[in-house]
Amino acid sequence: MRYLAQGQTVGCSLPLLELPTVFGGFQKDAFSVEFTIHDGAGTQTFPAAGREVVDLNDCPTGTRLGVGRYAAAWTVSLTEPLGRHEIRWFYKETAASDEQILVRKFEVLVTVSDPLAPAYASIAEMREDGITEADASDARLLRLLQFASRRVEQFTGRHFDPRSLTLMVDGSGGRSQLLDQPIIALESVALDASAFVGAELLIENDLFLVYNRHLSQGLLHPDDRNNPKIEFVHGRDLFGRGQLDIIQGLTLTRLAFPIGPQNVRITGVFGYTDADGTPLGDTPVLLQHATKLLLLRDLPGLTDCDAREDAQKRWRLLAEKTSEQSYRLANLSSAGTAHVATGALSGDPEIDTILVQYLRPPAMGSA
Repeated sequence: MRYLAQGQTVGCSLPLLELPTVFGGFQKDAFSVEFTIHDGAGTQTFPAAGREVVDLNDCPTGTRLGVGRYAAAWTVSLTEPLGRHEIRWFYKETAASDEQILVRKFEVLVTVSDPLAPAYASIAEMREDGITEADASDARLLRLLQFASRRVEQFTGRHFDPRSLTLMVDGSGGRSQLLDQPIIALESVALDASAFVGAELLIENDLFLVYNRHLSQGLLHPDDRNNPKIEFVHGRDLFGRGQLDIIQGLTLTRLAFPIGPQNVRITGVFGYTDADGTPLGDTPVLLQHATKLLLLRDLPGLTDCDAREDAQKRWRLLAEKTSEQSYRLANLSSAGTAHVATGALSGDPEIDTILVQYLRPPAMGSA
């Protein structure tokens, strides 16, 4: 979820509303891109009529951020309605292609102190859940939400939104290359071939498979998010070969990632998302709920010690007597949940039961 402020200008220099154009699992340049912006009631607020046509030239002349990446150029009006919004993207791969539509949600606030920090929950939803302006202003609630989202990332070792990244990983020496982050879409894969041809060697996209079947096929058994990788395909088997023979040189007919430090460059869109019918997916609903629960623990101000202690320790409460003003807490060892994550994560069983499902496996195979 992104948050924009009234009066804020977004575009090349602040690409808060970004579209990766994904076709067949790969990030590619589009033939045409347009968008409209709507408020929570569904009323179009920009442009006044029709669609805004995106200039496909590179920034700053246009709003192309890179291969298959475009930013929406828009200045949020000072009178823009607050709260829920959505941007509706319309794009084509070729002139003859069917038009694709992608809807992404965001919210507009009066002020946003750190617009680049993504958050994994909605302020509007938290207001509906009972957090009032008296409890926290929108500005403070967003800061707490961003803090809780960073804690989720720290606990799990993952991020849960689509992010355009370039990864430099150590070549595996085999036909498969494991990655740290789940794959949403790939733009390019290249090998450091400077020792052989004096330059980087770009691999054609049809020479390898991308393991992101949770999005491309809706397949969750096995779940490629827990074993993200790319794998060379070839007309013959590699006969279990584990590494390239350096003497014979780097040839595509061998179809293996050469062993070496940070010699494989992989560019694309990465992140742990749930399938939602779009090429990018969305933040898992359970993760959104865990983020809200973490936020509630920090909702009382730092100087409100009693309320803060209650928010932090209530999950350990075993008995409470109001007339005598006493209560009894379980110690951490006995109150902890049965799984190993307790204590290493938040310590709260309700939160950790969710977080433990999204922990990154201990050894993903890339560096």
